[in-house]
Amino acid sequence: MRARQWRSDAARALCIATGINDPVAAMVACANDLLDEADVAGPPVPLPMLASFQGIRDIEKVDMIPSGRLIVRPGGSLVQVNQADGPTRQNFTLAHEIAHTFFPSFKFLPHNIEDAETGDYPLDDEEEHLCDIGAGALLLPERWLRPAAVSQSPSLAALDKIAHQFRASLEATARAIARLDVWPFALVFWEPGWRKADRPAAGAGEAIPPA
Repeated sequence: MRARQWRSDAARALCIATGINDPVAAMVACANDLLDEADVAGPPVPLPMLASFQGIRDIEKVDMIPSGRLIVRPGGSLVQVNQADGPTRQNFTLAHEIAHTFFPSFKFLPHNIEDAETGDYPLDDEEEHLCDIGAGALLLPERWLRPAAVSQSPSLAALDKIAHQFRASLEATARAIARLDVWPFALVFWEPGWRKADRPAAGAGEAIPPA
């Protein structure tokens, strides 16, 4: 398979900063370095503590439309997560916002960031897609996820057990295990209704949700 050609300045800068040619591997390395720096011993990963290592001093649950925001303040940054989202979704969003701080563009010129819906960014939005990868690497580190998955026979019950252990959603956990290729299974998600990013605008008339 032909290697993906990354085109964004963000992906290129991340590779230069880490000395790793693949932006995905570079992002995972940043996540692993932070876990090591914080002396995290195992799941569940203490995301607020990791955030503090990256200059994020406060985390708020807010009534808002986006999934998350990273707001720069003189005394330390603030992360806001959507209070309507479940705890595991909020965890992923917090991890996504932490991943934004790995980019040289944020380190050298901190700036506010708003994320419409974490976990769902397409490949062509390279910085946000890499932050989704970073969120998975922080929330479900391979060093602990792989042995947890290998020790279980593939099943929904095992997936649910691992998800609870890591305080991650079933979807995020299933995606992470699928990338490890340790369980022979196909990953298919059916969801009722619309995702937030796909909802029709108010007053646009009735529409049929995607199948």
